[in-house]
Amino acid sequence: MTNPYVLQVDKNSDNNVFAFSAINIPSGQFQFYKLLSETDANLTLINSKDNDWYQRGIPGIHENIQNCVKFLLDKNKGNGQTICIGSSMGGYGAGLYGAKSSANIVIIFGAEFKLGLPFSRSKLHMPSDISYRYEDLSKVINESGDQTQYHIFVGDADIIDIYNATFLSDAPNIKIYNIKNSNHNVTKFISDNVININELVNLLSNDPLTFDKKISTHISYDILHHEKFICALYNAYVSLRMRDFDNAHEILKSISSPFAHTNSLYNLYYGMILTRLKLPAKALPYLNRSIQNNAYNRDAFFELGMAYNHVGKPEKSIHYYSECLKIDSSYAPAHHHLGLIYKQDNDFKLAEAHLKCAYELEKNERYKKELIDLYQLVIKITSEKIKDISL
Repeated sequence: MTNPYVLQVDKNSDNNVFAFSAINIPSGQFQFYKLLSETDANLTLINSKDNDWYQRGIPGIHENIQNCVKFLLDKNKGNGQTICIGSSMGGYGAGLYGAKSSANIVIIFGAEFKLGLPFSRSKLHMPSDISYRYEDLSKVINESGDQTQYHIFVGDADIIDIYNATFLSDAPNIKIYNIKNSNHNVTKFISDNVININELVNLLSNDPLTFDKKISTHISYDILHHEKFICALYNAYVSLRMRDFDNAHEILKSISSPFAHTNSLYNLYYGMILTRLKLPAKALPYLNRSIQNNAYNRDAFFELGMAYNHVGKPEKSIHYYSECLKIDSSYAPAHHHLGLIYKQDNDFKLAEAHLKCAYELEKNERYKKELIDLYQLVIKITSEKIKDISL
């Protein structure tokens, strides 16, 4: 019987690549299927079940992680290289199984190295009834020895990934790349703007110096070695998410780092706080600096849309919400806010298009109510017009 969580592609090679999928990939589908289609290595594509962060082994192989490690080791019959690769939750899986199986190379895109941190993706998406078997992956990696080379990519617009990277040691076999203008989906950013994933795997396996040259112009060096600054940004982010805006404000005011004012996340969070403290005019300079330092930061464009709407400039608000959607067309809050502005302007067609899109993307009660309210308003106006004609 076919296992819908594991797909093996034998290319009669001595090299083996094990690719671990991220969250919300349906059974029978695999995140890296197309991205690694041209690799010369034997390919084993792996998916988890129920976003369990690979804590329950590999579905259809074994629930015991050590037995799953044995499954990987049994695949390595040749004298070639073993490579584990993954993104987000799959990056955690690649790190865990790569360390446990002493893989030659582990490639990780935007992953957590400590599970369950406040507002992390594992905290938000991993079912609460799943117990952690390896809560602290950084400890596993840091203690795994130098036989495995780790290449870890984080986007400089994602505080969760940047903060997690600080838990890793500065051992020579662990290399962290902070990618400029990228968010959590650093895999896509690299594939679209730097190098395709097949070539990335090939160069990291055979010619890492050439890879370093290719990636060098996309590396941001400003905060990776400043753990206190990163920790403060993360704590401000957590306070923001908890709606403790005064505490978040105090945290950011206490930062004395010389490059804080040019850091995209620092400016984004400062602007977000000021908007929520009902000081949108003061938020604007921070938010504009944020996009100057990262032109791909979806959240900064969204926040500019909010701030400009609060200062009574809906035309600028429309512009920045639209720019936000150019970066991420599936961002429901931007559609929702645009719909409300168009509704206020009595442009009911555009209002419906965006409010409907927001509800289709995120079926929450607020979006549902706003869409129903729009339809009821249109019915009321239409009814009044019918009455006027009938008189």
